[in-house]
Amino acid sequence: MKQIYVAICIGIIIIIGNTLGELARIDFYTIDQIYKKQVTPLFLLDRSSSFYHIYSIKGDFPYLAIRKVGHFFFYGFITIFLLRVGKWRSLLVNGFLATILTLCIGILDEVYQYFLIGRSGRMLDILIDAAGCFIFVVIYMVARGLGRQRDRSAVPLEE
Repeated sequence: MKQIYVAICIGIIIIIGNTLGELARIDFYTIDQIYKKQVTPLFLLDRSSSFYHIYSIKGDFPYLAIRKVGHFFFYGFITIFLLRVGKWRSLLVNGFLATILTLCIGILDEVYQYFLIGRSGRMLDILIDAAGCFIFVVIYMVARGLGRQRDRSAVPLEE
């Protein structure tokens, strides 16, 4: 349950951060200057919306690559943080729950960004977030398993 509360807090922080980031870019502080007009959640059903477009790398490659690598690591670290906060009996269940919660945060973040004027939510970012989540959880579980195996072999057996 603690993981869910932490995930909600992280999601709220990300949304507030995106909104404040947009406020910092503009001179006036009105809602009309932050949110796109005439955008509905139905864009998720429209395969031709920009949400499903792949980024163009012309002229923006280094900056774009840095942002995408940032997505990968940021959501990977959130997943590990949620995994460490959880107190479930099984590491596998804890990793699964942490991954699902982090993916929910990533989806919420990208859908919210779609409504902001200076941002664009993309399905590709959700996939990059998911890759970071899965890879970080797998690395964590393998490292944890190897650590346990090493600890067991270091203990001398009593005769």
